[in-house]
Amino acid sequence: MNKIYAQSHGTFHAYQKKHGSKFTLTILAAALLVTFHTTTIASTTLASSTTPPLPGQSPVTLTYSATGAKVVYDSSMKNPTRSGSPYLFLTEEASKDAVLSVVVNKKNLSYNDASYQFYIIGGFRSVYLNNNEGATPPTVNNKFYLNDGIVSLEGSNGQDFNYSTYCSGATVDLTFSKDSSFYSVIYGSRNDISDFNKPLETRVENVGDSNSNTVKINLSEEGALWRGTLIMGGRSAQAEGLSLNNQKGYSTNFNRVEVTGRNSDKDHSVNLQFKAGGLWGAEGWEASNNLVLLDSVVIQSQSNKTRKLGIVGGRGFFDYRIYDTKGKDDLDSINNTIANGNVVLIKNTIISDPNSLTGASGSVEGMSVFGGYSYGEAANNIVSASNSKINGNVIGGLEMQGVYSLQKGDKPRELHANLVSLHNVVLTDGAIYGTSTAVSVLKAGTSDRVDEEKIQAVNRRRGIAYLAGAVEADSAYVRYLHFGQYYDESYLERNFKNELDLSADYQHENNAFNSLKTPVINKTGLIYTSQDSASSESMKLGQLVGGSYLLNRKGFHSSLASSDMNSQSDFTNGMHNFWVAAYTVLSDKVNANGRFIQYSPDETKLFTDKAVNHYYGANGEEHLSLLVHDNLNVG
Repeated sequence: MNKIYAQSHGTFHAYQKKHGSKFTLTILAAALLVTFHTTTIASTTLASSTTPPLPGQSPVTLTYSATGAKVVYDSSMKNPTRSGSPYLFLTEEASKDAVLSVVVNKKNLSYNDASYQFYIIGGFRSVYLNNNEGATPPTVNNKFYLNDGIVSLEGSNGQDFNYSTYCSGATVDLTFSKDSSFYSVIYGSRNDISDFNKPLETRVENVGDSNSNTVKINLSEEGALWRGTLIMGGRSAQAEGLSLNNQKGYSTNFNRVEVTGRNSDKDHSVNLQFKAGGLWGAEGWEASNNLVLLDSVVIQSQSNKTRKLGIVGGRGFFDYRIYDTKGKDDLDSINNTIANGNVVLIKNTIISDPNSLTGASGSVEGMSVFGGYSYGEAANNIVSASNSKINGNVIGGLEMQGVYSLQKGDKPRELHANLVSLHNVVLTDGAIYGTSTAVSVLKAGTSDRVDEEKIQAVNRRRGIAYLAGAVEADSAYVRYLHFGQYYDESYLERNFKNELDLSADYQHENNAFNSLKTPVINKTGLIYTSQDSASSESMKLGQLVGGSYLLNRKGFHSSLASSDMNSQSDFTNGMHNFWVAAYTVLSDKVNANGRFIQYSPDETKLFTDKAVNHYYGANGEEHLSLLVHDNLNVG
């Protein structure tokens, strides 16, 4: 028998119920003055018809169950990172593939108190201590105790439950019924536990890991609306409360966040609303090979902070730590964060565009999208979007490589390849970045913590973009640009755990700087618009405007100068933005090899003395232009 204790208007009741199949939470007004203590409930023997009250979100009800585990509900969690919120998570899992299923009924649109929002987590490992930052008189920051390598047990400091057995392999399946809404934070799993307080020889390498977790959110029913601050597939331990010197953290790989909405020609109503924060596949020292999938979702951000960091496939993050590499040669010995091989898929989605969505409340702010984001390395990340509108920048990957500040005259960082694939996409206020980097300052009083409030992008022409159909953006900061091809989203979804080598197509013959090899055509996973010559998106000789094109609002080979002093650094002011190479696959045939048109005996160079040769053929009279725009200078 399970005991559930409730106290209302000074009367204490003990409820003992027969075991049933489901457990329902009714979230009532704060005025009820109700406290609800922890209960641990077996997945197959959940107490039936039990409605423990919670403050703030009347008349919402949650129906939840678990597969392969029990469920813990705590109305006011003691947690060193944030205390006081209600938590729901798995415990006593039989294996690493346990599932927590939650169905939301009815709606509350007024509650938005971040301090007490409802946490739904698959695997959760932590210690049961209050957050006491800023306590008077000063005390030891309780975050320190997260680093003892020990998960607190039932009976510790008033704890009357056990945390999760695992923080890898869990699934949270959240379904919203018609006209339902709920204010919450969602994690596939969250691991708070590191063991950096232990001697080196007794540490366990993977104690803080959080891998292979899944979050599924279904908002396809009419009127369904998720509200909150954060959705994350996995979060590994951050070693909070400690000063560390060049230490590796933990892995946060192979996690997945999948959100299904209902965007259609008849319904552009908001179904995912962020007060702050954002949506991340994973966050941890290593956050690689994670997936974010947004299908027919209409997203609103109410915070201007999401224009810098909104949607991220994998965020290489270790409690804001950055180990300075500036001027150092042996970078492999410096343990900065990693975010490689992450994938963000966006299909038929509106991201915080005020002119396209309906039903917004409060301000509608921009929301930028990153495949990977890291203070250290970010390589081989992909953002692939189709038939969508995005109010924000789209960045394949952002990496700082351990350098947080630059001065005029400093050598720019050699950045890794990352990729953006856009098919019929409009960036209503934002640019395309294949690979980006950034600068900032350190937090006051620290020697290795980045002040993310002051981070600024550095405009560089690096990385790759595939553009198909009609694409519109402010500018394209990339090194290599392909027209008429894009990634097959189903291929990326199936293969996100297998990192692609995005730089393989851009090797130089015999290491000659100006001698690029021709990229492989008909690559697995790519769709070419010219495969169907009748398609309006195909690329043909004689088109005034190609069937796949970029409408570039601020100029093609424009300046790299900052156009937004809040979010962009002025380090590249005075530098020029140009693409090293632009490619297209034509539905027509041209006898060429990339540098010469019409093979011997009458080869004609594409370029003569850094000018484009518009004439070719036996008589030199045939016209050909494969320019991406007029007035191209080659050099």
